[in-house]
Amino acid sequence: MYAIESKGLIKDYRDVRALDGLDLRIVEGQVYGFCGPNGAGKTTTLKIFVGLVFPTGGSARVLRMDVTKDGVEVRRKRSDTFPRPTAFRNVRPSGVSSGTWGSCREYRGTR
Repeated sequence: MYAIESKGLIKDYRDVRALDGLDLRIVEGQVYGFCGPNGAGKTTTLKIFVGLVFPTGGSARVLRMDVTKDGVEVRRKRSDTFPRPTAFRNVRPSGVSSGTWGSCREYRGTR
């Protein structure tokens, strides 16, 4: 089974083509990285796969769900997998290492 799959994926922003016929298959459990120059379509591709933008053409599937037809379910699964980080979660690791953790706790009101 493919965790992520696209066929002929196209995305246009007005008169700019950000993606031009991307075919991609990533097997479940496979580690995959996007490399390329600025403007190559890396971020646009990821935005399509997580349901933030819709493709202009072609198809994109995540865990067998079409990102256009099943967009709500794709976004729900994404938020279950990657919960939105809070500012406190982001501050805590750096606060511990820099010795400012006490002030973070006081700010949050949890002594």
